[in-house]
Amino acid sequence: MGARPTRLFPLVELAMGYPAEDPPPRPRYPLFFHLFEDEYSDPDEAGLAEAMRVMDEGYLSQDYYRKANYMVPLQEGREETFTYDDYSWTEHMGRKWGQWLRSSDQLVTQLAARGFDVVAPAGEGSGWPVGKDEE
Repeated sequence: MGARPTRLFPLVELAMGYPAEDPPPRPRYPLFFHLFEDEYSDPDEAGLAEAMRVMDEGYLSQDYYRKANYMVPLQEGREETFTYDDYSWTEHMGRKWGQWLRSSDQLVTQLAARGFDVVAPAGEGSGWPVGKDEE
């Protein structure tokens, strides 16, 4: 267990209201992965793999994406290799976040345009942007 991780920006999204349908609750991360008391844990590869497994199995057991008839389309003529039998949360999130921007410089530009104090990495492919106080 450790102190607050560097570059942590906690977010909470709370939707309120009554749904027009009565869908089953969507799968959630296991509590060990996101519920901490007084300090943050440092998840290891096994914990991360377990959380992803729980999410994938939950979405597949609900047949969530098949019922929604939705897969994030692949870009640039890439061939689809998934079916609704194996397309799940991990692939969905990877497609949502992995196809939009070609470089971390584009991400830094988008974050800066929204008021985040970030600087571009030293060079293309050098990793995630860092705050100015961590250079």
